[in-house]
Amino acid sequence: MKSAKPKLLILTSTLPRWEGDTEPRFVFDLAKALSDRFEPVIFAPMAAGCRRSGVLEGVRVERFRYAPHSWQRMAAPGAIMPNLRANPWLFALIPAFLFAQILALVSLLRRERFDAVHCHWLVPQGLAVAVARFFVPVPPTLLTCHGADAFTLNSGPMPAIKRWILDRVDGVTVVSREIGKQIHRGLASEPDHIPMGVDLKRFGKNSARRTSGAPTILFAGRLAEKKGLDRLLRCMADPRLKSRGARLRIIGEGPLRSRLEELAGRLDIRDSVEFAGARPHDQLAREMARASLFCAPFIVGRDGDREGTPTVLLEAASAGIPIVTTDVGGCADIVSDGLSGWLVAPGDEAALANAIVEALGDPVRAKTMAANARRRAEDHSWARISDRYAEALFKVQASAGVACG
Repeated sequence: MKSAKPKLLILTSTLPRWEGDTEPRFVFDLAKALSDRFEPVIFAPMAAGCRRSGVLEGVRVERFRYAPHSWQRMAAPGAIMPNLRANPWLFALIPAFLFAQILALVSLLRRERFDAVHCHWLVPQGLAVAVARFFVPVPPTLLTCHGADAFTLNSGPMPAIKRWILDRVDGVTVVSREIGKQIHRGLASEPDHIPMGVDLKRFGKNSARRTSGAPTILFAGRLAEKKGLDRLLRCMADPRLKSRGARLRIIGEGPLRSRLEELAGRLDIRDSVEFAGARPHDQLAREMARASLFCAPFIVGRDGDREGTPTVLLEAASAGIPIVTTDVGGCADIVSDGLSGWLVAPGDEAALANAIVEALGDPVRAKTMAANARRRAEDHSWARISDRYAEALFKVQASAGVACG
C-alpha cells in the first residue's frame, strides 16, 4: 500500500555503515525523527563493508558505487576532507565520486517519485542536486550547511560554484549562526538557523557521576585538526593536573592518531592518556556517565574548517557532565561561559588548562553548570529539532507549489 506520508529523499555523505557503527549519525537520527511525518529514503556513498541497498534501523538506505569496493574510503570511515588530506591518493577518485553520485541520483529520481529533497552539505551533495536539474525534474530541495562546506573550498572557482548551487535550491538552513553569516552573502535573505539534535534518552539514562578516584577527562570525536586535541594533550602536561592524577580518555579514530600518540610520548604523559578508539553511541553514553569532565578543545583548521553546532556537546550536556570547550562555530549556542560550562578562546592553551583545573577543583559549581547545560540540551531534542526541519521542508514544498501531504 502506498504511504500517505510525503516521500523525502535525504542526501548525505556522513552516515553509519551498519547498525552499531561508530560513524556520526546526526543525519540518520534526523531522518528517523522525521519518519513520523515523512517516508525517508537516504542516498549516500558506498563504503567498504556496507550494503548497497537495504533498511537500517527502519530507514531505507540507497548507496552509490564510485570505485572498486575496497577503494571506497573517501566518505567513511571519517569525513571527506580529512580523509583527502590524510590520503592524497583519494584525490584521484574525486571525478569518479562526483560523476557516480550525479548519475545515481538522476537514475533514482527517474525511477521513483519524491515529494521533497533534504540535501546535507553544499559540496558534494548540493552540487549533485544542482547538476541533476539539467537532466531530470528535482523535487523542492532544502539544503543544510554544516560548517566545512561553508568555511573550506573558498579559493579559485569554488565561491562562484557555491553561489551557483545556492541559487538552485529552494531553501537553506544552517546549523550555526556563524555559518549563516558566512553564506548570507550568496543568498537573497538570511538562512534559517536550525541545529542538529540529540537523543536525550540515550545520553540521559546513565547520569550518575564519579565521586571518587582520580578525575577522568573525556574527549570524543574524530582525531582531526579542527578538534584541537593536540592542545588538550599539552594541557595534560600541566603540573596542576599531574598533581591531581588526572587522566585523559580519548574516544575516536582519525588520520592524526599516530601523530597525537607521538606527541603524548614527547610530553611524557602516556601513562595518563588512553587512546581508546571509536565507540558506538550507546557505549559513548556510558563513557560520559563515568567521566568527571568533558573537554572539546575545538580550533579553526588551517583550511578554515571548523565545527558547526557539535552534537557531541549536546550529548555531553544531556549526560549531565561538566563541559569545557572553545568559542568556535556554534559552541556558544550550547555553552554559556560561567553559566552552563567553561568557554575559552580557541587555541589558548593556558586558558584551556585553567578552565579544566577550575572545573575539577570546584565540583559543586561544575555540577550546577552541568545541570544548566542539561536544560539547554532539552531545547535540542530530536522531537523539537525535527519539528523545525519538517516545517522548513513543508515551506519549500509550498513555495514551489507542491502539496504538503
